[in-house]
Amino acid sequence: MLYKTKVKPDKIEKMEEVSAKFYELYKEHGIKVIGHWTRIDKPTTNYLMIEYESEADYTAKVKKLRADERYQELTKELEHYRKDFKMKRLQPSATMMENHLTH
Repeated sequence: MLYKTKVKPDKIEKMEEVSAKFYELYKEHGIKVIGHWTRIDKPTTNYLMIEYESEADYTAKVKKLRADERYQELTKELEHYRKDFKMKRLQPSATMMENHLTH
């Protein structure tokens, strides 16, 4: 899963604080965060990549996460800090998976 967030310029610091809280929630729910990046040329654009084992894993973990009151509160708080949000569901290519499994 790849998340792209555009942050309001005056809210970058607050967004970093909220992102840290989300990271803790993801850990508690067994969600693997691969990385979090900020564009060098546009510090208001952030990317977050999360890995799920399968569709079933995604469905189960997201359901539990969305039921968590802390997640609901943080999600509402995000609306004060971000200008835009996009989510892309990705799957690894077969070639990359074969190389990963054999090395």
